[in-house]
Amino acid sequence: MDSIYHSGRQLLGSLDVLYYDRAYSRWLPVSRNAVSPDGTYYAYTDRLANAESTRATVHVVNVKTGVDVAFDGGAWITPYIVLDYATDGLYLVIGNEAGVAALLLMNPTTGDVKTVTNTTNIQASAGNKVFWVGAVNPTDPHPIVGLGALPNQIDRLNLVDGSRAAWFYRPGSTVGVIGQDLSGHPIVAVSGYDGQPTEFLVLLDPATQQLIVKGLEIPAGLASPISDNHGSWFGSPDGIYLYSESKGLQKVSDQPGYPANGCL
Repeated sequence: MDSIYHSGRQLLGSLDVLYYDRAYSRWLPVSRNAVSPDGTYYAYTDRLANAESTRATVHVVNVKTGVDVAFDGGAWITPYIVLDYATDGLYLVIGNEAGVAALLLMNPTTGDVKTVTNTTNIQASAGNKVFWVGAVNPTDPHPIVGLGALPNQIDRLNLVDGSRAAWFYRPGSTVGVIGQDLSGHPIVAVSGYDGQPTEFLVLLDPATQQLIVKGLEIPAGLASPISDNHGSWFGSPDGIYLYSESKGLQKVSDQPGYPANGCL
């Protein structure tokens, strides 16, 4: 395994290593969504404060050479978050106290940024200009309230035709996208209230869901699924788990940790 150095720190074996880039046999300090489709580049963001303003900065790093090009994103109260390093550019989100407030698209070569949509609470990219959005269904008689009502619904937003459709709704719950299967179906965590068990589901379409695991059967810390031809790999402090439609959720390793890429 090759080490990678970032800002003078060796990242191999540290908690900063999040993804294994097979294209260059390198460990990277970002998650899978922040790596270009061909594995050549990765992106990260930070925030630089001075006496005049707080400025958001986007960095694009060449994996092979380590060259880090920084783009000044302007004055923002909160830093950008990399949502998806896609073929058409780098999708970024900015937020406020209530959650994600805008989706931006940056040219990773020039640094030019444009606002794609001001839709709030975009949770994940499904690829091909499709995004999963957290929403609050106003008919919920018992919404869970944090800073405002928390999402109890997942919508599918298609930027190609501008359509937005409800994909899943669970009253009295909070719903969040935590990953996708190999076909692009969202994997969601559904947390209930008043003793209702947590569920992990795959949303096949607006009318069809597959249960991954539920309630007390959920291993502590189960999270961060990465999908390949074998299914969806989950990590936990207890070991590695594999979910497939045919076999369900099975523990496949006692090694604690979280997947850094799929399995060959």
